[in-house]
Amino acid sequence: MNTWFTADTHFGHAKILEYGRKGFTSVNDMDQKMIEGWNSVVRPEDEVWHLGDFCLGQKHRAPEYFYALAGIKRLILGNHCNQQTIDLFKTSGGYYGELHTISGKKKNGIVLCHYALEVWRNSQYGAWNLHGHSHDNLNTRPNAKRLDVGIDAAIRLLGSPRPFAFDEVRSIMQTRNELSSTDHHKAKP
Repeated sequence: MNTWFTADTHFGHAKILEYGRKGFTSVNDMDQKMIEGWNSVVRPEDEVWHLGDFCLGQKHRAPEYFYALAGIKRLILGNHCNQQTIDLFKTSGGYYGELHTISGKKKNGIVLCHYALEVWRNSQYGAWNLHGHSHDNLNTRPNAKRLDVGIDAAIRLLGSPRPFAFDEVRSIMQTRNELSSTDHHKAKP
């Protein structure tokens, strides 16, 4: 089993193309290429963490998109997640609210949130923050252990509208050495 991360698919959302999403001729072309990209790498037994904004626009088509995608799908709530989408993920046992941490060792792990965080649990020890929402437009510190795993970032970094593999995320994070300041742990005078 492999673990994958994505966000901001915005299935069915024609306006996302007007906002600058590149490489698609229409909303149907975008939807089809994202499904193909996802299914080209994700196997049925793989786990995929979707960090919000799954479907927007043609919300009635959310079940169609959901069932067309391979893998065990988990949802972190985004600002454009409607009740139908939440219910789809809940039914499959994959709804986790607004913030969730998956860990390896006691003092690290991966904090999943739709939004980019400045500091997060155990960031001072090297924990990562994976997020979406910024559509690859966030001016982030280049060495921060934070990564936008949304579709727009995937197009730029991976060359394809597909989820990021855990190993791809790890490879990117290994190039980043900045730990968040521990000043927030010090008592104020």
